[in-house]
Amino acid sequence: MNPFVQLLVLALYICFFPILFFIPSLYYPLVRFGFEIGNFFRKRHFLPKVTDPLLLISATKAAELIRNKELKSVDLVNAYICRIKEVNCILNALISDCFQEALKEAAKVDQFMESVDKNSDEVRKLEKEKPLFGIPFTIKDSMDVKGREITIGMPIRQGLISKEDADVVKNTRESGGILLGITNVPECLMSYETHNPIFGVTNNPYDTRRSPGGSSGDSFPPVDL
Repeated sequence: MNPFVQLLVLALYICFFPILFFIPSLYYPLVRFGFEIGNFFRKRHFLPKVTDPLLLISATKAAELIRNKELKSVDLVNAYICRIKEVNCILNALISDCFQEALKEAAKVDQFMESVDKNSDEVRKLEKEKPLFGIPFTIKDSMDVKGREITIGMPIRQGLISKEDADVVKNTRESGGILLGITNVPECLMSYETHNPIFGVTNNPYDTRRSPGGSSGDSFPPVDL
């Protein structure tokens, strides 16, 4: 680059940097204040406190406890099902559940663990081959799940049933994961908030007057149950 041009760019940067620094420091507080005013007259709903300690265990820790026969998959899956039923009426995060199928899969996990020694080669292989063995998960309404309606929040896709699992669903299941249900998405995944004309709005678990974002705002609330 021409030295004169470099000098000009540097001079402009030095001159305008204070202005560029000042604008955000003024803009963001104004935006926050605007939201506070806008939400002042809207009722804020609070989620019930988490009382089941199983909901606070990480996926890797839960999988380890299952492999060590210190935790049953059925108990873990049931804990999440109960919590989802408790808070989904407030969050509107889960739009379709697989609870019965999930409990059956969890029972199979527990039956397998009861049939083997926790120090056997079979169990040792689980950590590498099935790291999510017995762990529940959800998937957003944009990934194919065999036998399930996947709409991507678009009315035109209602009634379309997936013939196969998407790769991410297939791989997670092969890793031992147990599908709990399908979560909400923005229409066609093209929005900064999770809202569509079929299933409505998903709320932020920390402040139900606010958005959890998008397009994976649908997956945020179940994590922060």
